[in-house]
Amino acid sequence: KKLLKSVPEQVQGLDFQNLSSALSSFPAGELSKACIAFGTVVLQRDVNGCVARGSLDFGDFVTRFPKFPTHVSIVRASLGTEGQWAFSAEAIAEVFRAKFPGLKVLQLELSLKPSATTDDVPFVELARAMLCFGIRVEVTNIRCRAVQYEFLRAALSHAGAEVHQSEDEQCEQ
Repeated sequence: KKLLKSVPEQVQGLDFQNLSSALSSFPAGELSKACIAFGTVVLQRDVNGCVARGSLDFGDFVTRFPKFPTHVSIVRASLGTEGQWAFSAEAIAEVFRAKFPGLKVLQLELSLKPSATTDDVPFVELARAMLCFGIRVEVTNIRCRAVQYEFLRAALSHAGAEVHQSEDEQCEQ
């Protein structure tokens, strides 16, 4: 709450990264009306075999993450392969829509640990489900093995997501 009180009213977006705790207790209702963008929601991410800082299991996201005001229309999320995705892509899309009822753009950072396959994650199906709800999907980063990168990039593009390619995509050989 103290942090939000120090943010100027005219700030249009907040992007928290590398937090030591998950955003489950974030006072979403106190965001100023000018704030239309929020991130980064970190779900099931791992870094070098350990759960990433601030990462939530999707089940915890469902039960503990706050609902945001409708003026928040752009959301950035970082999705990974720490633990199993026990929810369908459609259910994940429904939860994002419930947590962010004003959602118009979902920006995704995707990460597959080396032992994961593209079948282990609902990333492509999630993009397709969000697009069916009229939500634009922008994939801003894909981290995976090089052999998986092109398949995942092409599948996401074919599903209708906008996939941003950058020179610093982190793929392992």
